[in-house]
Amino acid sequence: MKKKDTITQEMIDNWKKEYGHIFKTTLGSESYIFRPLKRSEYVEVMTTQYDDDKVKIFKRQDEIVKKAVLWPENIDEVVESVGGVATTIADSILEKSGFDISQTEEL
Repeated sequence: MKKKDTITQEMIDNWKKEYGHIFKTTLGSESYIFRPLKRSEYVEVMTTQYDDDKVKIFKRQDEIVKKAVLWPENIDEVVESVGGVATTIADSILEKSGFDISQTEEL
């Protein structure tokens, strides 16, 4: 995996201007910056058909991460080389995209 460059304030400002909200999560010593997933992107990922139903959840996680992660730029390479990255970050992306129901309560 190639060495990543440094994130600048200008990059952060540009991402905020383009996407509104951006988020940073850290796994181990690596930081990942992502934006919320758009509804159309979510629908696209969830309706994609895969030949093998056993792998579709993992393929969907990969696609979510590849669509929403802004940093590192080599996220495709990271997803392939670090096993749990896609699962962990995809969960965070979905949560920050409004798909988290942990605050739901019965009245």
